[in-house]
Amino acid sequence: SNLFSIQRLTDISDALGYSYSYLSQTFSSTMGCSLDAYYQSKRFEKAQELLRHGYTITGVSDALGFDSTQSFSRFFKKMYGAPPSKFKKEFLCD
Repeated sequence: SNLFSIQRLTDISDALGYSYSYLSQTFSSTMGCSLDAYYQSKRFEKAQELLRHGYTITGVSDALGFDSTQSFSRFFKKMYGAPPSKFKKEFLCD
């Protein structure tokens, strides 16, 4: 629920008072995926939601804490097989 405020995954372990190593292992054994994979999945779900609501690609990149719009676009394409510009264009045309 705090995707916008997380700068590093260690922020989560710090907030909960556990070591990152312990939290990561516990999360993986409980959820069946790594904490990083889960976080990235939720982050890109939020990216899609923001793009659907008319945010610019730069706005989404900034909101989700990416270092640059290019970095966000590269990861988005890796995750979904298409750049965010194509996703946004196709969504707005539907």
